[in-house]
Amino acid sequence: MSGFVAALRLSDSGADCAELLARPVAKLPLAGTGIGRWVEDPAGLIQIQSQFQSDAGGPWQARANGPVLCGDLGLINGRDLAVRTGTAYRGDALAVLAAYARWGADMPSRLEGEFAFVLWDPAARRLLAVRDRFGVKSLAYRATPRMVLVASDAVALEAAGAGPSAEWIAAFLDASDRADNLTPFRDVLDVLPGHLLQVEGGLLREDAWWRLEPLVLSPDDAPAALAEALDAAVRDRMGTPCATLLSGGLDSSVISCLAARAADHPIHAVSIRHSAAPEMDEGRFIDAVRSGRNIRGIDIEASSGNAFAALDDVLISHGHPIFAPNQAMPRQFYAAAAQSGASVVLDGHGGDEVIGTGDWLFSELAYNRRWRSFLREARAHRAVTADRGALNRGLIAALALSGPSLVRPVAGMFHRDFTQSGLPSLVAPGAPRSDAAEPGPVFRHDHLTDLSMRFHARLLLNRRTVDAFEFLGRLARRVGIEARFPFYDRRVVAITLGQPTSAKITPNQPRALLRRAMVGILPEDVRTRPDKTDFSANVMSSFTPERLQMLRGLAERMPERLRPHVDPQALQEALAALGRKTPGLGVHAPLIRLIWLDRWLALRDTDDPKAQVIGE
Repeated sequence: MSGFVAALRLSDSGADCAELLARPVAKLPLAGTGIGRWVEDPAGLIQIQSQFQSDAGGPWQARANGPVLCGDLGLINGRDLAVRTGTAYRGDALAVLAAYARWGADMPSRLEGEFAFVLWDPAARRLLAVRDRFGVKSLAYRATPRMVLVASDAVALEAAGAGPSAEWIAAFLDASDRADNLTPFRDVLDVLPGHLLQVEGGLLREDAWWRLEPLVLSPDDAPAALAEALDAAVRDRMGTPCATLLSGGLDSSVISCLAARAADHPIHAVSIRHSAAPEMDEGRFIDAVRSGRNIRGIDIEASSGNAFAALDDVLISHGHPIFAPNQAMPRQFYAAAAQSGASVVLDGHGGDEVIGTGDWLFSELAYNRRWRSFLREARAHRAVTADRGALNRGLIAALALSGPSLVRPVAGMFHRDFTQSGLPSLVAPGAPRSDAAEPGPVFRHDHLTDLSMRFHARLLLNRRTVDAFEFLGRLARRVGIEARFPFYDRRVVAITLGQPTSAKITPNQPRALLRRAMVGILPEDVRTRPDKTDFSANVMSSFTPERLQMLRGLAERMPERLRPHVDPQALQEALAALGRKTPGLGVHAPLIRLIWLDRWLALRDTDDPKAQVIGE
């Protein structure tokens, strides 16, 4: 993940480009080998030069006075672009510039992989900012009548004295929907996945250049096609040297096995072991994947009660809070991968969403009033699933949304209790809130007319999946490696999206499509395992008596930084619930969010930089 900033002046008055770029560059989290600059009024581009780019240096320009580009590029078809444009391949950036010379603003649809970049065309006086299909690479902008700023990190674009977005904070605290492009920083907006921001003639517009589309195959043909697509997705994203994250779960095992088959030399597979908590240890499955394969295992020991470990470092690298209760695990994974000498790590994150965990099955049956099938499938799933709580939440959610009229109110009450633990929102009364009562049009995927596909699409591409990619990418950048996510390959997603629910979810085999695709690739013990390990106990153990006492102190005397955002009475009720409700993430989640928020606001408070906060 590489950092970059671009500026375009829209008015002859005010600061010049060099001045416009100074503040964003100073705030950009630096993790590179140097800084490259290209400034010719009215435009300027800054590139944090990185070892991950296929091209040295940057910003890049194919010819004098021609278009210039800065960005974070992880193309998997750069060489093919060079062939199609009749140019020699000299790195991904120059391949993108050649594609622009050939296809103009239609160029993004020819790109494959993960990318975010800004291109300035001085002849056309046009600025383009492009984000990849799934939002794996981050991209944000701030626009005024006088200028447009675009950057890899939203934190770099915050105007002096503007303060955080109160609407974003409210949505973060109670996990509610927010406007698709809302960021934590006032007047700073995300460029949405699969979108292109264009500034020309003083006018700014953002348009979709891609949207989710299925590849419809017969259920008999889909497993082999999925295996082939996943194999290609892994091969296309392997770097040298390469490591994988092997937790023992289905998704990480798939990526590790495919990478081992593709590599000429043993790959490093990093695993976290839980010797002090055998109920969380996946050693049996980890050892099965490693056995007899082209894998060199690297074990690290998990630390308990670490949900808030290195909180300052995480907030500085990410720029703002995120709900990541198990953030210590990927941080440990990435650090160990970097120490092994890897420059690229293949992460199985996203497998649940892309393959489909199946929660929408019950919503689909309820929506179509197929109550006998609903009850039959519920009984069948209860017989084979180890996570009864997750199954119950899916059933209740479906009934709350689409159940019979007499059932919906009761199911809705239980659903609120499941998702919010029956607690009032921590958001202060009267605090500004986003107008979004549901995901916006980009994440609703209403263009998909098939109900099953639409349910699946909302699971695999939404605001939270994009937030997670940004977070994981920055965690990896912090330790000097590049994280890549083969499950979020366009070819893989198209196949899984195009399959009927019955092919993805069967009573005796959750995630059946992936399991069928991995016959002969995964060890049978791993391929047929029916459950997933619950790591939430590690999170809940982070709530030590000292931390709980700090939280009580907040409720009794709310600090100034939290008063506009947090309701102290609601916080008292949330703390009281810890003693009377069954422990679980639902009860702890509001407090986790508050801890992250408080520490972030304290770090921003330059008047009191040493304030004691609950995240310490």
